[in-house]
Amino acid sequence: MPPIQLQQKKSLRCLVGSPSSIIEFFITENGRGRKPSPVFFFLTLLTIVLAGERAQAQSWRTSLAQALKTGGAYAEDDRGRVVFSHRENEGFVPASTLKLATAACALKILGPSYQFKTEFYLLEDGGLGIKGFGDPTLTSEEIEVIAQELAANLKKGTKLKGLRLDSSYFAKSLGLDGYEDSDNPYDALPTAISANFNTVFVEKTPDGQILSAEDKTPLTSLGKDLAQAIPAGTKKRINLGGVVGYPERLFSELLLYFLRQKGIDIEPTMLRAEIPESAAILFTHQSRKPLLEILPPMFEFSTNFTANQIFLVLGAKQYKPPAQAEKGSKAVEQCLKTFFQVDDAEIHDGAGLSHRNSVSPKSLVRLLGKFAQHKNLLRLDKDRFLAKTGTLKGVNTYAGYFDCPEAGNVRFALLVNSAVPFEYKWKLADVLYRGVCTKEAQVEARPTKRPEKPAPKKSIKAKKQKEEPAKKGKPKTKKSGR
Repeated sequence: MPPIQLQQKKSLRCLVGSPSSIIEFFITENGRGRKPSPVFFFLTLLTIVLAGERAQAQSWRTSLAQALKTGGAYAEDDRGRVVFSHRENEGFVPASTLKLATAACALKILGPSYQFKTEFYLLEDGGLGIKGFGDPTLTSEEIEVIAQELAANLKKGTKLKGLRLDSSYFAKSLGLDGYEDSDNPYDALPTAISANFNTVFVEKTPDGQILSAEDKTPLTSLGKDLAQAIPAGTKKRINLGGVVGYPERLFSELLLYFLRQKGIDIEPTMLRAEIPESAAILFTHQSRKPLLEILPPMFEFSTNFTANQIFLVLGAKQYKPPAQAEKGSKAVEQCLKTFFQVDDAEIHDGAGLSHRNSVSPKSLVRLLGKFAQHKNLLRLDKDRFLAKTGTLKGVNTYAGYFDCPEAGNVRFALLVNSAVPFEYKWKLADVLYRGVCTKEAQVEARPTKRPEKPAPKKSIKAKKQKEEPAKKGKPKTKKSGR
């Protein structure tokens, strides 16, 4: 067989073709056998390498697009250059990644230093009046602080003739979409006056004794009633089930307990009614944590209760009380259009529980671009992603940020609206990260058996703070939250 001979007569235009066309340039049946110059040979090898890299990049992008199934995704670097896009302008159900919009609008409208308030009045009949304004931080510890403040503001020897609680700041019918009729903590409904995220954490011993399962929370009468239904030898956090009057009752029982500890003489009666305009205000309690410190645990534990409390307060702030879902939706949608140039969002609640919520991946990334100064409020996942997860039936989403040398800071949104395993979102994010940052062209986002949910890692911000709500036993994460 005659030796393969090389020739250089063909047009250099083939160098920008496929590797096979370049090889064909060098290897011909009827070449003249002249050897190419070293420079020419180097340029040819470089072209082959670059062509291979283009094919590799196309490979991971194609594979990721296929892995998104019926969903969409978008990612760009901090200079606005697109690094991945697939159905980026179509609307998808965002699940709990919608909490990013709720938080962004709260910071814009209320401000980072905003503190929720609860007002206390001395009534003409000698009772203590309480008016709530949607404070989501009213835990047992916070209510004990309120008791201390009351003791400091009441004249020595004052005897109070019971409590009157005014929840009129929230509408009687909120109209929030996405809640289910269950006793799970993630279904705890928002109220103007609340306690412990409108849940009780109780234990029933093997011999049937009922105890509080929280160190700093006394066992209340309501807790005893709700614990009757749980099996012996178990602990359970139970939401108040949307039963009218239960949140006010729990708040009252806790406040009465702590007031007696402070030596305040008060009759153990409770009335749900509006505060008369003639009542004299005694003092206003401000939440000890400002909004900027409330948001990290909301993201960390994906607390639906906190998100929707904020959502409803935004509606009342922008469109006057009473707060209701329609006003919250209008406030957030208008905020997104005005401040974040997001005009395709459809909002029905602030936590992401509703399957009727919709936003495009590109709009969510646009929001992330303007939220970047607050990105450390988000939880750090896998030592790589500062991001928010979302999970509903048939919905698996992930949105946030990562850094890499090749692209700098990248913001991304992965919105899968198909039935996939819980961990699917992280597999997709890893593919995106490797494709952008390491040029690996592997896709491992194949459905697998769903494992035990890992304990959430604390965000950079949350690690620096005392997580008092976490010690209290935050409500379990909604199926929309992790």
